[in-house]
Amino acid sequence: MAFKQKLEECKCRASVILHQIRIRFKAQDRSTLFLLFEGKEDISFYYDHILRYFKNDYTLVRHACEGKPHVISVFKGVCKLKYPENRFLFFIDRDLDDFRGITYYAANFYVTDYYSFENFFVTEQMLKRLITEFIQPESSQENLAISSLLEAMQNKFSTSLSQFYIFIKNVMAIKLHLLRQGVKFELENFILGKLLSIDNNLNLKSKHSDFGSLIQYFVRTTKVDPLVISEQVLEPVVQELAAAPNPKFYARGKFELWFFVEFFNNLPRFIKKHHKTVRFMPDCVISHEDASKMLSPRLNTPDSLTVFFQQRVMALL
Repeated sequence: MAFKQKLEECKCRASVILHQIRIRFKAQDRSTLFLLFEGKEDISFYYDHILRYFKNDYTLVRHACEGKPHVISVFKGVCKLKYPENRFLFFIDRDLDDFRGITYYAANFYVTDYYSFENFFVTEQMLKRLITEFIQPESSQENLAISSLLEAMQNKFSTSLSQFYIFIKNVMAIKLHLLRQGVKFELENFILGKLLSIDNNLNLKSKHSDFGSLIQYFVRTTKVDPLVISEQVLEPVVQELAAAPNPKFYARGKFELWFFVEFFNNLPRFIKKHHKTVRFMPDCVISHEDASKMLSPRLNTPDSLTVFFQQRVMALL
């Protein structure tokens, strides 16, 4: 690892961030708020929404902690220092915590409704908004064609997303089982694009037709011990996830956002094939790297986040 990268990671350790907070914190300066996030992507998601409530009257100090454990460590450190809670806002993803019996109760702690903040982006409403942005009708006939396209797209999106949830449920069952067993692993080399694809008709295609081959791919890419995973052991976990009221509770946000980007990027070919009278702007491609940054400004503040901000504003009065 390069020295510069090591130095950057060191800066994000909880102890370093706590030291920076100690230096900056002034009890009499009630206009400074400290914002603690899991990472830089989280800042890009939350910050626009934060500014809607805290833009003019407050100085906002942001810290990317590089992971939920560091956010929680900073939270515990702030509590030990007995700093007033209304001066600090903490933002973390829910992940699979509900399935593991982990809860957070602090009033200044925001936990996403779903697995992570990326799940908020993946809706028919967001897809419809993007499509209407990239289509510029010039006649009433073209408007009718767009209406037909939107209806077809929504049906395709709903169907393919449902299929995606069925597939990803098995993946997340493996992850939940390993977490419960205390097995450490990384998903950096677990590439959805090697398992799934969206064809020109916007249908989801799986390259692994059975659970066994999915388990083999998971083991190969994460280097976990294959002896701790079997279809027989995982089946009850799959059923547990299936009982969740919303698949977004277990679908990893980055995975669901991957599906959304792939679906959207295949729209031009679908339109060219089935809706030839609709002119779709040719350069409307979303990169996986910039998807969150592009979609965040187009997202209405989630209801739970609105309530959180309103409560924190009241706590500052």
